[in-house]
Amino acid sequence: MNIMQTNKEVFIKGLCKFVGLSSSRLKHMSEAELLQIMDHPMLIDATSSQEQKLLMLKQFINSYQYYRKGNSEMQSYNSPEKIADYFFSKVNYQKDRESFMIAYLDSKMQLMCCDEYQGSVNMCSVQPRDLVKRALQFDCACIIIGHNHPSGDPHPSKEDITITKRLVAIFDSMGIPLQDHIIVGRERYLSMKEQGYMDNMKQLPKMSDYMPIAISKISEISEREEEFEPE
Repeated sequence: MNIMQTNKEVFIKGLCKFVGLSSSRLKHMSEAELLQIMDHPMLIDATSSQEQKLLMLKQFINSYQYYRKGNSEMQSYNSPEKIADYFFSKVNYQKDRESFMIAYLDSKMQLMCCDEYQGSVNMCSVQPRDLVKRALQFDCACIIIGHNHPSGDPHPSKEDITITKRLVAIFDSMGIPLQDHIIVGRERYLSMKEQGYMDNMKQLPKMSDYMPIAISKISEISEREEEFEPE
């Protein structure tokens, strides 16, 4: 006779088996506390190996949910919603750090490759020359960039707008359009192109545009461009 287990028991059993945890440490936790473990492994003093396994598990869950919706990486990413869904599947498991993503697309707006640059708690640093090198390597028709705001608010900061201007200038000079900059928060996103932030951004690149890009989590709150009004 099979004994019916509760969802909580199934969750704990699977988590312990996959990550290598002791069930005695988890069985007295509430459902909310168990979910917090996925985002904050330090709550259970997880080892570095266990943290990596938790990260892999969260990545798997997000990828499964992405494909479960009927999505495919071979689809045409011709709308902000489609590329935002894809970016969500890449960074939705990260609640306390920023990641920068760049999608290289062909002439049919199909994905050739997507690179992800993971940052620290406060910052994600990217070298523009590395992005240029990859774009030329794939001979892509255009690019779309994105990053997450761990605070959950997807509105662009002053720094986000400046970084977008720099990359538009760099790639436009090579004939590779930067189609959009997608910012993902918790359960929502913002398309900088759709909201008018990228209007009239084209200009000749300056040497300073090629300096390392640092996307700071602090600036997303303290330096938000509150008075910006798209034309």
